[in-house]
Amino acid sequence: MSLDAPPTPPLTPSDALRLAALHFGLEGTAQVLPGEYDANFRITTAAGTSFALKVMHPARDRAFVELQIAAFEHIAKRDPDLTLSRVRRAAGDEPCVLARLDDGTTRLVWMLGWVPGRPLADVSPRHGAVLDELGRLLGRMDAALADFAHPAAARELKWDLTRLGWIRGHLGHIEDAGRRVLVERFLALYDTAVLPALPGLRRSVIHGDANDHNVLVATPRARPPRATGVIDFGDMHHGATVCEPAVAAAYALLAASDPLAAAERVVAGYHEALPLTEDEIAVLFPLICARLSVSVVNSAWRRTMVDDPYVTISERPAWDALERLAAIPPRLAHYALRAACGMPPVPHAPHVVAWLGAQAASAAPVLEQDPKET
Repeated sequence: MSLDAPPTPPLTPSDALRLAALHFGLEGTAQVLPGEYDANFRITTAAGTSFALKVMHPARDRAFVELQIAAFEHIAKRDPDLTLSRVRRAAGDEPCVLARLDDGTTRLVWMLGWVPGRPLADVSPRHGAVLDELGRLLGRMDAALADFAHPAAARELKWDLTRLGWIRGHLGHIEDAGRRVLVERFLALYDTAVLPALPGLRRSVIHGDANDHNVLVATPRARPPRATGVIDFGDMHHGATVCEPAVAAAYALLAASDPLAAAERVVAGYHEALPLTEDEIAVLFPLICARLSVSVVNSAWRRTMVDDPYVTISERPAWDALERLAAIPPRLAHYALRAACGMPPVPHAPHVVAWLGAQAASAAPVLEQDPKET
């Protein structure tokens, strides 16, 4: 679907209720939900059960919808206890239906179960426990998707961190020279640390956009918040598996007083559910910085095409985070993330310790007198 696709007349709650009743056998109330191109509604039955009705833009590729539905159903089979949305099939056990609307358009319509919670972006302060749970949730989801495949997942996507070279041609849209240099610095880190490792990294179908608006959090009274789900699978693609925790960590650290500590919590939780390899951990910090770099370049580029104040506002936290991450030596970040995964912080430390132990008998004294004898 092209980003230049023309807008369609807005659908009303009455339209949504008619579709829900006709194709899914549900009656109740309808509430409009945000959506840039597609129409989304929360359908609530008289019994209080809620569903998300999704009415796709006429230009939306059917394969794009089928990919998401297939992924949801695959996860439900592999990990039934995972708190993600479940597909509610239409009449005749169809995963989605092609419906003709009163405006004359034909739309794909499908429905998901409702997952309660509020966006992580609205939660402050962000307790470390919720970041642990976010990592575990994503790790379990990716473990369930490890053997999932779909033709539509092989897509070119500007948010795919294995394809971020496109931002080089748009650095000129960053007006501040100092900020351009900052992004160039992180691009150099990507070129040095990530590009040579890409061929050997594990690949799978990933959500790819676990930002703080797509992560749902429950905030029960007298208990720390907990991650309850992830929404918006619209950027799902086949990519490097390690990009999943990298993206989540990039957005989890936006509001953190200690950004590296926040990233450690997400990565530790993910590693607990789906162990990361040493090569994957080695590229995590550069990928975290890369995701935020893509975000600010994309915002600067969009600002030249769209007069939308929100574009400028949304990039400020990312710039703040990049400036704080620039103060962290990449090697220190690598060691900290290794330690978060229960590995020796310094990769070669065990070999050095073993060698020193083996040489102990033949080692010459460093001091003339043993300090223990003084």
